[in-house]
Amino acid sequence: MRRIRAGGLYTMMVVGCLNVFECEATIGKTLRSIQNFVDRIIVVDGAYEGFSDHARSRDGTMVKVRGFPKPKILIGNDKHWHSQIKKRNQYLAPVFVDNGEWLFIIDGDEHIQSGVDETLAFLEESKDRFHKVSLLTPDGAKYGEHVRLIRYDETMKYEGNHCCITYMDGIKKAHIRGTTPCTLAPLQVIHDQSKRTPEYQANMQRYVQTRNEAGVPK
Repeated sequence: MRRIRAGGLYTMMVVGCLNVFECEATIGKTLRSIQNFVDRIIVVDGAYEGFSDHARSRDGTMVKVRGFPKPKILIGNDKHWHSQIKKRNQYLAPVFVDNGEWLFIIDGDEHIQSGVDETLAFLEESKDRFHKVSLLTPDGAKYGEHVRLIRYDETMKYEGNHCCITYMDGIKKAHIRGTTPCTLAPLQVIHDQSKRTPEYQANMQRYVQTRNEAGVPK
């Protein structure tokens, strides 16, 4: 059933796109915060090559994801993901998303703080292809403004790095980057890395250092 707004039903669909791996401490808050914003979720679980000695989450992350009370598509891999680009491209697969649906990209250590109703109304009227949202730290400091709301096109895919989505605009290839100029939506999202375990932090530092030294995208 579509959500009700003043004057009728929302006509657009919002799909939550989540990249997760062992974020049990934060994923519950993530899911609760998006429950009234998205119509369904696509969750891609797993570690990147060189990040962990196991490929899938072993904590309670996916248990909490399976309890989400809306339609969900869960994607895992028995092997490590080659890169963040490869992993994130899973939720852009045309088999999972229809043209024109809004994608909301949010990770398992983030949650919506405010702006759900305002942003739904904003997207319903939007004629644009993508919008930024405000990212804040847990103490309310500004973390940045990044493109996280994207109107889906089946030609979209991550290329170059995990912050760049390409698509075909007519016969030309266009790019959506995290900082591409566009209208800011009312949504405010908390980016919270404070709950990461020491093991996770060490794995992340090692992974980033290894990829940088090899000169390959993260």
